[in-house]
Amino acid sequence: MFTIVLGRARLVVLATLAAAVLASPGYAQTSHGPGKVTIPKGQHDAFVLSFGASRLAQFGRDAIWNAEDARDHDAYWKKQEGRMFHKVHSWLYTDETATVANFERAINEIMARLQPGDEVILGLSGHGGCATPGKWEFVAHDARIPLSQFADYVKRLSAKGARVIFIIEACESGALLEIKVPNVVFLVSSRANEPSLNGSPYLLKGNTLFYRVLFEALSGNADTKGNGIITLEEVIAYLKKRVTALAKVDGCEQNPEIVYGDDVPQDAPLAEVVTPTTPGIVPAP
Repeated sequence: MFTIVLGRARLVVLATLAAAVLASPGYAQTSHGPGKVTIPKGQHDAFVLSFGASRLAQFGRDAIWNAEDARDHDAYWKKQEGRMFHKVHSWLYTDETATVANFERAINEIMARLQPGDEVILGLSGHGGCATPGKWEFVAHDARIPLSQFADYVKRLSAKGARVIFIIEACESGALLEIKVPNVVFLVSSRANEPSLNGSPYLLKGNTLFYRVLFEALSGNADTKGNGIITLEEVIAYLKKRVTALAKVDGCEQNPEIVYGDDVPQDAPLAEVVTPTTPGIVPAP
């Protein structure tokens, strides 16, 4: 699951990752440029930031399921310790703690501890949109985080030589795909002109549509090769099919999208199959 580049690390925001295949239960084999290297699976650390803004002080009202998304995101990646990653270091902020200051504090703490070859996984869930035409923002508990600030965060992380996976559930989050940074992958819940469903009658409980289907994919449903490893291309293929179909049942258009940073192949491994704590989805009629 890793690309080794001397002096650089990997950064994943659901990212320098070479073409990878599963060589054995204990190894992930990746290629970078003309060469190929086999790396013991689980030899690098993951730094996971889960951020769910359900309580929005500036709006005077609450959102639905975003805090639950963050809690389940945090729980899922912790299960990857000893599997895909050697250690998993996590930061979880929900409700009143999902503030701009805490987000930046976590980024700075991750920056201070990153080593070349490590992975950063940023999982956000909340409101998003353009309060000013053409300027997309994410709504934290106390204030808004502009697209330009996210660009700065991932550039700083990428410069440390990490792979970054940026996963976000928010309306019009496809606006983030304009950010092009080496070693960074953006996985967004909807296109730049689309809403992102907070709930659906087909969800049993607890998550937005995007995150529920993401957990479904990571539990093994997206493992089309049957090798126990979920790749980026397997995840986005599953999300595009399942989220889009369920959203249409609710009369909405929602299409998840992905953008790969330079040197990140589409078949880059993302996670080892682990059953999440969330229940499944009631099949649509």
